[in-house]
Parts: sequence; C-alpha cells; structure tokens
Amino acid sequence: MLNRRQIFGLAILPALFVLSFAFRDQFFFSADTTELFYIINRWYQRAISDGHFPLWNPHLFGGVYQLGSPALGVWSPLSAPFYWLSSTYWSMHLALSASLSVAFVGMYFLGSELTKDRTIAVLMGFGYAFSGMMLSTFDRSATIMGNAVLPWGLFAYFALKRTGNGSAIVGFGFALSLLFLHGEWPGAVVLAGFVLMHALLPSSGDSRSRYVRHISSTFAAVVFGFLLSAVQLIPVFENLALTERGAGWTFEQSSFFSLHPLRVFQILIPGIWGQLFDGTFWGASVANGIYVPRFWFHSLYLSPVILLGLFYAIRSLVRTWRNERRQWILLLCAIFLIFVSFGSHFPLHRLMYETLPLYPSLRFPEKWFFLSLVLLFPIAGWGLALWKESAQEKFSYRLLLAFGLFEAAAALVSALLGILQPNAVGSAAQTLLRDAAQAVNRPPRIAEHIIFGFPDRSVGAELLEHLRFAITIAGVGEQ
Repeated sequence: MLNRRQIFGLAILPALFVLSFAFRDQFFFSADTTELFYIINRWYQRAISDGHFPLWNPHLFGGVYQLGSPALGVWSPLSAPFYWLSSTYWSMHLALSASLSVAFVGMYFLGSELTKDRTIAVLMGFGYAFSGMMLSTFDRSATIMGNAVLPWGLFAYFALKRTGNGSAIVGFGFALSLLFLHGEWPGAVVLAGFVLMHALLPSSGDSRSRYVRHISSTFAAVVFGFLLSAVQLIPVFENLALTERGAGWTFEQSSFFSLHPLRVFQILIPGIWGQLFDGTFWGASVANGIYVPRFWFHSLYLSPVILLGLFYAIRSLVRTWRNERRQWILLLCAIFLIFVSFGSHFPLHRLMYETLPLYPSLRFPEKWFFLSLVLLFPIAGWGLALWKESAQEKFSYRLLLAFGLFEAAAALVSALLGILQPNAVGSAAQTLLRDAAQAVNRPPRIAEHIIFGFPDRSVGAELLEHLRFAITIAGVGEQ
C-alpha cells in the first residue's frame, strides 16, 4: 500500500517530465501559449509592478473588464504565482508543468474516493496526466490548468455525495469557478449539468430524507460555484453580444476541428495519421482545421490500463444494467459527448446548430472528446476494481496479455510510421517565428488575435528574442 510520502513523490513526476524539456532549452512552440497568453500575463505583471492594478483592458475588444476575459488565468491562484516567481519564459514552463501535477493529484483523489484503492488511483492519475489530449493542451496554456481541475470537481461532488458536509460544497464551488477562470467553460457547464442529473437519480437504500438532502446540497454547491464566478460571468455576457462569438458562428465556423471518427484509432496508435508539426502529417482526409488540415488535439492516446478498466466496466454494466443506473448515466453522457465531438460528421450536428440557443457560439467540436474522457475515467476506475477482484480468472490474464501485445504492436506501427514518413523538423517553429516578427511590427488593432495589438511592443520583442534563442538551440537556424 502506498503511503502519502510516496504519493507526493509520484505527483511531482509529471511536472518534472515537462521541466526536463525546459532544462534542455527546448521550449514549447505554440501560437496561443507564446504569442497570446504569455504576453498577456507578462503585460499584467509589468503593469502591477509599475503600481497599476489593471481591472480594465483597453486593448481587448475595444475595452473590456479584465475579469470578463476568459482563458487568461492571470488572477488564478493556481497559475498567477508562477508569473511572480520568474519574469522570463520560465514562468510559462512552471505553470505548464504544475498543471500536470494538479491533474494527477485530482484524478488520484477521485480514484481513491470511488475505488478506495490507492494503486488503482495512481494508475488513473498517470493515465489522465499523460493522456494525449492533456499533453496536447500545452498549446493552450490557460485551459490546460482548467483541464487539470476537472477531476477535482468530480472528486468534490462524490465526496459531497458521501459526506454531505459544507467543505465539499465549498470545494465543488471553488473547482467550478476555477474552470470558468481558466477558460474551460464547456467543462464547467458539463460538470454542473452532470452532477445535477446524477444527484436526481436515487441510490438503492437511500432514505427519502437523505435523497432530498443530497439534491439540496448538490444544488447549493452548483449555485455557490456560479456565485463565485459571477465577477467574471456577468461582464462576459454583457460584452458577448458585441463579439463575433456572441452573434453566433456560421455553420462552417462551428464545424472547425470536427473529430473524424477514424481519428479514434489514435487512442491506441498515436502516430497513425502523422503530425503536422514534425512534417509527418498525411491524414488530411481525417482532419478539419481552420487554415490548414490539422488537429485540435495532436494525440488522442489513452493508457491501455484505462482501456482495460473501461472494458471490464462496460462488460459488467451490460450484465447488471438494472443495478448500476448511476454508472450508466456516466457512460451515456460520455458517449453523447463523443458523438458531439464528431461535429460535421455527426448527423445531428446541423439540427443542434439550428435549434439549440448557445450551440452556434461554440467552436472546435473536437474539444468535447476530452470532456467525454473525464467522465469515462470514473467508469474505468470502477472497472479496474472489478478486474482486480477477478484477477485469478484465466480470462483476466489472457486479456491483460492481449492488451500488452496490442500496445507493443501499436508502438511498432507508430515507430514505422515515423521512419517511413518524411520529416521536416522545425518548419512549424520557423512559421511561428515569422508570425511573431510580424506581430511586433504590426500596428494596434481592436481584437487582434496576436498580442491583441498591445502598444507595449517591448514584450513582443522580448518574446521574439526567446523564439530566436530557442530555434538556434534546436539547430534549425533562422529565416
């Protein structure tokens, strides 16, 4: 049995994994991370250092209340401290690395709450922190911390279901507000909707008073979370009508990054379609990007151990479907989100676009696949507990062997794809360098995507130097 000290040691491994690249001067190149969030956070840090506390941002959307700008995370207690520890690009690396550890610990607590087994909880934690979709969100440095908070919200809810005490209500509300603060708005809505629906289903053996108390406490937790987020939600909706998103995207815009069903094979073979950023991309027919054929998530990889748990869970649900209504709710919600992530490949996508009020304001359907993953992890933990109980069965050992052999074959296929496909390492870095150079010399414009037209060009110039240094270290050269 693992003790708390060992768990803490395991929790810092994901962070060290990310920092190991930074120690070798290998920076994460990403338009959103480097050209947007890093510059915004540095701009606010510099303003506060000069004695000005900027609640109003005159350079974003013609002027906007700063707490009404989602996905910045500049005020978040989970990421803001790192921007005060370092005034260089290391601040971004520290925040990114911490997010993986937050994700691991949150999923570990959720697994411990549901299975009462620390070993299974550790497997769930690593499976989540190192999932392909979680690692892909390094490109969106604000939302990766929001993704890391999602299992904390589920953990707070299931703890609330078990104890019904006020601390669980506060914990859930705090987690919900952090999701809004880090720009994970779809995740916050899905989390709130799921826990309310889950609470309405009575557990077997629950008395009427306990059932009513659980619904009341769950409702109070959701309301508390929205009240904490009101300082951000109210100004956002006040300004939403003035934005293109608030007016609603066109059908084509709302379908950008629709997940092609064939992409699901990436769960087991990460490199099956290649990657745009290392010059091995060849799966244009299964991608749907904005400017070029590419993916929102670079990888959908999921640990085979988690898949093993899902297999056992679904197998048990089919056999005892009448006794596991709450597990079925989790599974059906996850399946529905998977279909929504297919976007234009989902037959009901156009109908939902034309009939649901807020649906036209959503983009990148592929993101919903990640939310389905969060709901599938509790089911996988339950399945792993079932597998552990039946581990003496020959079938279990054969199944585990089959998963191991399949994973080895998948690794071999990925390696062969990397060898056989052409390689153009650094092309994406060169493109990003060129974009940053243009951004530094670009006149301010309202709602500019790159640096939002900030007049403080020294921040952009400083970023350009970081990019040049990183590309030189990588041996790519400059254009």
